[in-house]
Amino acid sequence: MRDTILDFAQPALKRLPPDYTLEELRAMLQFAAAVWNAVVLRDIRGAFEHLATKMPRRLLVPPSKEWPSIKRLLTRKHRDFHFDEHFIAATGVECDDTGLRITAIGVCPDPRCCGQEAQA
Repeated sequence: MRDTILDFAQPALKRLPPDYTLEELRAMLQFAAAVWNAVVLRDIRGAFEHLATKMPRRLLVPPSKEWPSIKRLLTRKHRDFHFDEHFIAATGVECDDTGLRITAIGVCPDPRCCGQEAQA
């Protein structure tokens, strides 16, 4: 799921400032996950809420620009990732002596879709 969310979030990640912080990277990945999940759940409110309340100060999006920001990722989800119905339950960004570590946890709507590793 990590590679999928990183690929999906590329348009949003390209908008990060060159000197972005881990907090800003986390927030942008969480925003991308909120848009992704909005498609899966068919409820866009979580993406708007994330932009309005959970973005670091430097990444705040004025209300007039929220819809275009969300629409870009919605279009990408429908066009390039329509086949993937996983719900993104969590994203993580950590940095230590070994470098940057990004994680994402996806939940299958049908455990048969991911093969044996998804079956309990």
